[in-house]
Amino acid sequence: YRQAYVNIFLAHDGLGDLSEPSLCSCCGANKANLKCKDCFSDKLHCVQCSVKHHHNLPLHHLLQWNGLYFADVTLQQLGLEVHLGHLGQHCPHPEHPINDFTIVNRAHQRYQLLQSSWFPASLDRPRTAFTFDVLDTFQLLNLQGKLSAYDFYYSLNHKTDNTGVRGVQDRYHQFLTAIRIFRHIKMLKRAGRGNDPAGVDATQPGDCAVECPACPHPERNLPEGWEEAPEHIKWLYCLIITIDANFCLKLKEKGIKDDPAIGDGWAHWVSSKPYHAYISKYGHQVEPNICNSDLKAADHTHSKFSKAYRSTGVGGCLCGRHTLVGKLRDLQKGERYANMDFIVLSTLIGTFMLALTISYDICCQWSRNLAKCMPQFPPFMQISKDRLRTAKFVLGGVGHCFAWHVRVSFGFYFNF
Repeated sequence: YRQAYVNIFLAHDGLGDLSEPSLCSCCGANKANLKCKDCFSDKLHCVQCSVKHHHNLPLHHLLQWNGLYFADVTLQQLGLEVHLGHLGQHCPHPEHPINDFTIVNRAHQRYQLLQSSWFPASLDRPRTAFTFDVLDTFQLLNLQGKLSAYDFYYSLNHKTDNTGVRGVQDRYHQFLTAIRIFRHIKMLKRAGRGNDPAGVDATQPGDCAVECPACPHPERNLPEGWEEAPEHIKWLYCLIITIDANFCLKLKEKGIKDDPAIGDGWAHWVSSKPYHAYISKYGHQVEPNICNSDLKAADHTHSKFSKAYRSTGVGGCLCGRHTLVGKLRDLQKGERYANMDFIVLSTLIGTFMLALTISYDICCQWSRNLAKCMPQFPPFMQISKDRLRTAKFVLGGVGHCFAWHVRVSFGFYFNF
């Protein structure tokens, strides 16, 4: 159902089946170019009818068609005035307002629900739906305020029935399903997958990932002749990535066997099947530790401190200039080189490399046998020996003793 869902989302942003606005469906006299984001009906109305219909709904959000797209417009701009103190009726002697007010408000079979801006909680026979507005609101609160789905849902539940005497039906698990699918559909829409003639199902790994716009991209933001840049400015066109792991992002083993990914590998998360196949085959390889440091990344690469966790952390690559995320994947133990190798090479697929710089706090240890491990990967993931030979591997400056700094400085620091 992905393609149909994305098509309906795109139709909400335009005129739907119309090529241009028609006459107002209410009065039939004026041109209809306004629609309300909060009203149930998605029909277009003229200015006069929109203001009339929203006399008692002054907080609704309207959109106005400007010939190219729907732009935000306020009811105040359309001429609506709110007369206070008369139970919603017009004041017989009104005064013109002198100030503008900013108001923050939280408003109290499948395709038909989507066309009405209601997101179904299930696909086959939906009996529960969530408004697009409530899903968008949770998305913002979750990203900005780190609010959990549990706290958000039960806050709305308490707003409906704060005493618990009305017996509001619990739809928390349906909300989790809906927000997960909603985010997936929005990701496809924003990545332009709905406009691909081949359809959504033609999406390839990484197509929905957000690339760093400031990093060098050929034929996008590089000047002519950048390939022939002299040595003293070649660093401007160098690809810089940083590698690290976060062991606070753990996942406990809950016995869930059937939890498929939606769009596996389409964004920043590495595809599951090739990743786990590689780890199963080569994850047992252990390299002797030559790094003279107190870093757990070097000392405990194959350690798993508790069997209660399905994932002990997350390894990833980031843009070394602007810290935008590249590729990520879960870890089963410590920072095993097999895991990190696969994540790094997945990040470099399809990227250009006039020069390559990789920053990692245990680069001195991790990079030693990287070239030897390269034949273990599919050809499209491999980096040539010449490129590896010219690549710059940079150490993090924390955790290594002074003697080790002196020993490796010439090979692993920018200043040398």
